[in-house]
Amino acid sequence: MISVGKESELHVNVSLAHHRLITIPISHYCEKARWALALGGIEYREERHVQGPSRVASKRAGGGGTTPVLVTPTGVLSESEDIVAYAGPDLRQRDPAVLEITRWFDRDLGIMGRRLMYALVLRRPEMFLPFNNVGVPAWEARVLKLGWPFFAPWAAHVMRLGPDTVEHDIAAVRRTFDIVAGWLADGRPYLFGEEFTAADLAFAALAAPLVAPPEYGVPLPQPSAVPTEGGKLINSFRAHPAGAFALRMFREKRWPPGQRPPARSAPGTASS
Repeated sequence: MISVGKESELHVNVSLAHHRLITIPISHYCEKARWALALGGIEYREERHVQGPSRVASKRAGGGGTTPVLVTPTGVLSESEDIVAYAGPDLRQRDPAVLEITRWFDRDLGIMGRRLMYALVLRRPEMFLPFNNVGVPAWEARVLKLGWPFFAPWAAHVMRLGPDTVEHDIAAVRRTFDIVAGWLADGRPYLFGEEFTAADLAFAALAAPLVAPPEYGVPLPQPSAVPTEGGKLINSFRAHPAGAFALRMFREKRWPPGQRPPARSAPGTASS
């Protein structure tokens, strides 16, 4: 079902001053970019924004209004898969078989996992905002907090949240997890066999809102800190073989040898 190919791509590693990464810090698509840049040894300056102002920052940087956006010495990359390909040629993002799988994850798990997370947390801003706003400009954090009565229905509309969203998306995510678990059932360590690729990175990053890995690029709420429904859901996804695989990818691959997660502000701390 999954074939293995080769990718050859020029990889240029230049200084911190030449790379800027525009993000929504909690976003799992942005985590894909951070992870690939870490593995590629590319230093960068991350510019974090909350939802809404992130659209303006993205467009100012040359993107289309979404994040992540990576500004490089040779141009602007505004899709997470392009950032992964740029940062980590060895991840084989451009291999047709790998690309097919990562794009499926992007449009399936990425969207369903995000919708499910928002469906749960939009009801609990006191829990969501401290994690959402880590490292963002202080004025953005204040605006989002004060504007929550307007932001929450706007986000629900954008995400197309409805009364059946949680039930529907839990079932959809479980189907994806079951497929991934089936691929791994023969004992292979990674989706493409013995080699860690962009497919493993994409699955783990996009599953992160559902399994809350401690190694994520910014703090995520752990099950004990999440209301009963959400905490039980995280634990159930962690117990699934595919969820356990995602957690292992974070433990073993998120931070290259010799690196440690960066010093973090406590949840809820914005930059001035």
